[in-house]
Amino acid sequence: MRVLILAAGKGSRLRPLTDLKPKPLLPLGTSNILERLLLQLNSSLSGIEIYVNCSYLAESIVECISRQTLETRPKIIWEYEPLGTAVTTLQLFKSDPSQGLLVIHGDLVLSNNSMQEISKAIKIQTESFLMVHERPLRQARSIVSTQDTFVTGITEISTSLDESLRHDSPVLVNSGILFFTPNSLTTFESPELGTEISPYLIQKLSDVGKLVFQLWQWERVAVDSKSSYEKAIALAAEDPFV
Repeated sequence: MRVLILAAGKGSRLRPLTDLKPKPLLPLGTSNILERLLLQLNSSLSGIEIYVNCSYLAESIVECISRQTLETRPKIIWEYEPLGTAVTTLQLFKSDPSQGLLVIHGDLVLSNNSMQEISKAIKIQTESFLMVHERPLRQARSIVSTQDTFVTGITEISTSLDESLRHDSPVLVNSGILFFTPNSLTTFESPELGTEISPYLIQKLSDVGKLVFQLWQWERVAVDSKSSYEKAIALAAEDPFV
């Protein structure tokens, strides 16, 4: 099985913290976001190949990876211009479609037990799956629609949505973790450069009824603001990788 950590973004919402450092390298105590993910993956999943795509301040990510003493040394996917997460994912998947592919956003800080639960889900699930969690509509950037155990679509929410329509009712949103089963993406053509996984690949699999959802029930922080970064630091301190 292969794992792709998406780490090519600029982290614009976290400036000036990301002016000189890519978001996956933001410190968490004595390590950083990417190092924590790599350690968790190596301890929870066996027989994996790890890939990290990078573009913005890519040399910093390469240097970070070169310092790691891991059983599974990550391989770098250089993107001199960001290709878009859907393009990167499809290119890697199609290079060996006989293997499953786990895709993780590189700004996620996860509790240690959650990575073990992801491993369990991969072992028992026969369909590709998307991890989702509940969030108040007011805070959502997209909504995942479901029926029974299947994902039926994903809808992006316009930033211009009238404030009166933004309420606190819970909706399901993308948790930033997807698993594609072997051969599940072979018939999909690569989209235009710049196309993101959400909604392109999620919608494509949903349209053919080949994507189920798993409800996320463990601690996670997606570092997409200064306040969420503070929460990530706290989570890493409370649940250090040892």
